[in-house]
Amino acid sequence: MSKILDHLINCIEGAPITNPPHIHLDKPFPDNFYQEMLDNLPPDYSYIPFKHPDALKEDGTSSRLRLVLTDLHHIPSSKKNFWKETLSVWQSSELKTTLLKKFYETIEERFPENKWDSISLEVLPSLFRDLSDYKIRIHPDNGKKTIVLQVYLPPDNSTPEIGTCFHNKVDDSFNKADQIPFRRNYGYAFPVTNHSWHSVDTIQEGIVRNSLMLIYSLPKGATIKDNKIHKKKEQDY
Repeated sequence: MSKILDHLINCIEGAPITNPPHIHLDKPFPDNFYQEMLDNLPPDYSYIPFKHPDALKEDGTSSRLRLVLTDLHHIPSSKKNFWKETLSVWQSSELKTTLLKKFYETIEERFPENKWDSISLEVLPSLFRDLSDYKIRIHPDNGKKTIVLQVYLPPDNSTPEIGTCFHNKVDDSFNKADQIPFRRNYGYAFPVTNHSWHSVDTIQEGIVRNSLMLIYSLPKGATIKDNKIHKKKEQDY
């Protein structure tokens, strides 16, 4: 897995930061490994329905499914070993350090009493499966999160329009600044701030949105000065 990690790190380091602070990840994985990821995506029953107002369908079921990759009990044995081996990449200290260094200016603005390389983070790697009617309203992410990385896992490039949108807020309105196209072996990463506004348009019937997401957060109980405003209404996505 060391070559996979090196490939991902090189992709992050070479990506320019655009406003609001985020990067595009173009081919973050070697093509053969990306195909292995697709071939080993687990069946629906391996996932847990994700409870969130934006994911609630009219019939009361959830349009977002989540599989935390540190809990592989429900994955078929034929696919379990693959995802278990990938944990060495998702949980690596080198990857975490690369992301902190990439966004160090924004990170140090959020945590003004700390240098980027002194901040301790924990990562939660997950697979998400978003189904028809799923959407994400414009929001900045809640204050539990510090950095988010997401790589899309579609089989083709036929639905670029369901990729995540980034927005700038001007007075009381939002202007779309960028959209990360939902296509093969593509993704993005961003530091969470009060201004990291992003959204996803409603997924149409028959479309499935698979992805890998790494969420980096401060350890529970961490005492650190944080300029991110924590609002109760900020739901966890």
